Order: sequence, then structure tokens, then C-alpha cells
Amino acid sequence: MTVGYVSLKHGVWRTDLGGASVLFVPSRSQILGSSDLVDGLWDRLSVGMWWADFASAVDDAGLDPEDVFRDLMNQGLIEEVLPQPETGQVARSLFLDLAGVPIGLHLCDTRLGELLHVLVGHLQVEPRRCDDHIVVAHRADALGVATAGEGVEWSPWEEAVPAVKIALTDCILEHLGKLILHTAAVSRGSEAMLISGEPGMGKSTLSVALGASEFCLEGDDIAYVEADGRVAGIPFPATLKDGSWPMLTSFRPDLENQNEYIRPDDETVRYLPHDPNLTVSPKSLRCLVCLARGDNQAPEIQELTPLEGLAALLEGAWSKGNQLTTENFEALAACVASAPVYRITYSDLLTAVKLAQQVWERSAR
Repeated sequence: MTVGYVSLKHGVWRTDLGGASVLFVPSRSQILGSSDLVDGLWDRLSVGMWWADFASAVDDAGLDPEDVFRDLMNQGLIEEVLPQPETGQVARSLFLDLAGVPIGLHLCDTRLGELLHVLVGHLQVEPRRCDDHIVVAHRADALGVATAGEGVEWSPWEEAVPAVKIALTDCILEHLGKLILHTAAVSRGSEAMLISGEPGMGKSTLSVALGASEFCLEGDDIAYVEADGRVAGIPFPATLKDGSWPMLTSFRPDLENQNEYIRPDDETVRYLPHDPNLTVSPKSLRCLVCLARGDNQAPEIQELTPLEGLAALLEGAWSKGNQLTTENFEALAACVASAPVYRITYSDLLTAVKLAQQVWERSAR
């Protein structure tokens, strides 16, 4: 039987009712009685098991592993993280907390941990039940990434870290359950600034520069909105295109020491490690900045209407099902209604930093 890595299906839950172990299967809205075998394997299935370990445990119980596997699959209790063991056995498992979403990252070679440290080193937590699992494997010419129920997708080594970041982002989009914005987020104290703009306007570059000065860099790419309008960045390492490297040398000299990778869109990037001591949590929005960059542009701060700010955020917003719900809209409206919106026009990074600092001071409540 060609099975790789298995885990509990997302949302399956177990509880004790009057001395009886009971399972809830949300995908089918069913309540089932558990068994000694499932109870015994529960903790291991919660964090994921290699097929060989699963088969050995079932065999020790005097049962047929393939029959038990099919029964649990048919009941909606477990899922295959890696349908076929084409990558070799999992050698090391990392457990991540990414914006409150627990994710299992399973490596088929311990050396992959060093490669991916820049991406996930600051996210590691103690083993726990995960909402999703990712298996990372390698061969001589490529790195492979597999998510629950999907086959392995192979990428050249120069695309290795971007490929894993894409898989982690997909997990966030699937499981966070909040409105997600394509914005950078920086903060100071209990308040945050969101930085939006079309691709190439310099969101990442400006947010990194601000993070190296008087602000905390929460995330340079995506943020989320709570129901009450508070916002938080999703703490991936900053992704910086090669055109921004010379501009950021004085702000982050360590950028020169980072490895180069190629994204699927053929952009050459480096990743800046996220501050491991920074705890990202939802904060009140102090101001929203929309960027407009162009050569020889006169620097300018222009106040926009809340409606213009709402439109800017909606342009890159995402929610599960790709539909804006009433709850999403109310959260976004609460976010924008609480803070002024500005457009910053600039041509160079130092000017953009000064204008952003001015906007922050101007927005004091």
C-alpha cells in the first residue's frame, strides 16, 4: 500500500462523555464512538505519523493496518499528508505557530531545517495538534513540497524557500478565518500602520526601513483584520527584490549576507530573518498609508477619504471562499473608520521614511 504521512483530519475532535470516548467529525456533521486503538493513537495522529509507524502500531493491536487505514479514511477521521512515499521517511518535524494557525512542517532530511531556518525559525513551538501539514523532501536537483492530500510539487533548489513560503501562505489563507490584506504592517506601542500600494510601489522596502528605525516590522506582505477592526501583520521574513538591496544597505547591512532565491514570477529575492523576540498581536490602526512612487516625483502627503482607503485595502483583500462576507466588511469598515488615510508620493527611500514618520505623528489621537 502506497501511503506516506497520515494525520487526523482538520477539525476532528475527541471528548469524554460519561466515561465513553466520543469523536466529532465536522466534515460530515457526525458523532462517532471512538475505539481503544484510536484513543491510543490520538496524540501521535494529532501531530502526524509516518505510515510505517502507523502500520506497526495497528499490527501490534492485532489488526490489519490497511483495513484500519481504509476504515478511518472512510469515516473522515484521518487524511494522507503525503499520498505516496516517493520522498523517503520524515526525519524531523517542526511545529509552527503562524498567526495562531498551528502547522506541521515535516522534513525528509534534517539538513533542510538549516535551509528553511530563515523562513520558519522564529515560528517554532512545542509539538501540538496542527490545522495543516506540509512535507518537504529533496532530491539532487530539486526540493519537493506536499500538502495534505496532494502530490509532491518539485521546484529547483533556487526556488526552494519561496516554494515553502507559498505552501505556508496557502495554509494561512485556508485556516486563519479572518479577512487578509495585501499590505505591510509596522507598529509602535499599541498602534499599527498599514502600508498599501500596487506591486512595485515599495511596500516591503519602506516597511523594512521603518522597522530598522523607530518601528517594529510585523510583516511586509500580508496582514489580517480582527472583527473589531484591529490589525496585525503575518510574521513572514521580509521578502526583498534585488532592486531594493542597494537602498536598504544602510538600514539593514545584514541583507548582503542572505542567500538569493528565485520566485515563481522570476524575481530574485533575499529574505530577512524576522525578529524572534517580537510578539505580533492585533493592534488599533493609527493610520493607513497608500504609496505612489515615481522618478522625479515631488514628495507629498495627501489625505484621502475613508472610502478611498477602503477601496485600496479591498483591492488586495482575501477571505476564505474568495467572497467578502458581511462580517468581513464590518471588520474592514471598523478598521478604516478608526484611522486617517494618506497617500505618500515619493521618489527615494529616505524621503518615504521621513514622510511615513510625519504621517505617524500627524495621526496622533
